[in-house]
Amino acid sequence: MIYNKSNSIRIFCDRVCMKIKEPKETLNDIHEELSSNMEDEVQQLIENGLDEKQAIIKTIQKHGSPQHVVDELSLIYKTRRFILPVFGITAISLLIISVFLISIFYYWNYSLHSQQIHKFSGFLMGLHAESNHDEINEAVKEFVSVHFVDDSFYNDAIWLGVRSIEDQQEYTFVYPPSAGLNIAKYPRTEGIFTQTFFSGVSVNLPNTNIIVDGDIAQVLIKHNVIYIGFFMFLLYWVTFSIWALNNIKYINGKNTMTSTALIVLFNFIGFIIYYKYCPQSRKLSY
Repeated sequence: MIYNKSNSIRIFCDRVCMKIKEPKETLNDIHEELSSNMEDEVQQLIENGLDEKQAIIKTIQKHGSPQHVVDELSLIYKTRRFILPVFGITAISLLIISVFLISIFYYWNYSLHSQQIHKFSGFLMGLHAESNHDEINEAVKEFVSVHFVDDSFYNDAIWLGVRSIEDQQEYTFVYPPSAGLNIAKYPRTEGIFTQTFFSGVSVNLPNTNIIVDGDIAQVLIKHNVIYIGFFMFLLYWVTFSIWALNNIKYINGKNTMTSTALIVLFNFIGFIIYYKYCPQSRKLSY
């Protein structure tokens, strides 16, 4: 016996869909799948010997009330709703971490590093030419106590020496004292993310034969950090794209090439703008 579609099943499916708050395209899919499954069950019961009316009643009774069907479907769509926000939250987290790593690399290595070198050079250039060695040494100690100690988080050690132009370079002051006056013996530390970098300056005081030498051992962030930052930005781009495309499909029922192109373009432009305005005052060779 060939079974014709029942109005009772259609009405039952309509009542189920009325209780579900989903996009129209999703409701159509639910209605079509539910009615198709129920009609297959009716057809099977008819083939097993029941008449059409009894088969329809038994099938509807098997599924229970429309609310019962909604409760079962909600488990599926709750899972779907949960997955989409997780992708969104993950994408935002990856973006924040990647921007932080890239920013801290450039800020620490380019901005802070330059500030320290300029401060150091400015101090040496500002020494009075008429000062003798002892006065210069006192000025050096004052400079270190005022500036260097406060910046010791990214400065490991500082060496300063005053000599005549014909003398060999020799440091007479070091901070902290534990670093030792022999800079060649100072341990160069290199970790996974940081390493020691030396910056040296020599200034000949105007109209004198006095030269002031200085060296700073600084803690710089290695390129590993920015590589991790770029990798996490790539993960963000992939995760965000998955989240965005799924939301577009969830709302509109389909993905479009225009939507995909806009998402790719949005991310690409954002990255270019950020990278262009990163504070890169100069390149470091280390």
